Amino acid sequence: MNPSRVDSIVDLTYGLLIALSVGLIVVAGTTIGLAFGFGVLVSYVLHVVWKMARFDPNWMTTAVKETVEETVSETVEKTVDEKVGETVEKT
Repeated sequence: MNPSRVDSIVDLTYGLLIALSVGLIVVAGTTIGLAFGFGVLVSYVLHVVWKMARFDPNWMTTAVKETVEETVSETVEKTVDEKVGETVEKT
């Protein structure tokens, strides 16, 4: 089987399960539909994480690295601006 076809079928199945949970909310009641819907969404998140890890094993490392770089650069800029401003005011 072609892996992209399998992924497409699985994604379509998750979409249908989400639609089924909406139908359950309308027909069977809010509690049952929401429980089923949350179960489907949690399993879909696990599926996406698995898929991302399979197609690009370094995706989590890259995402964390980019976030850390942005945070550090913003923090350093802010700190340097504040310290330079204080020094200039004192001088």
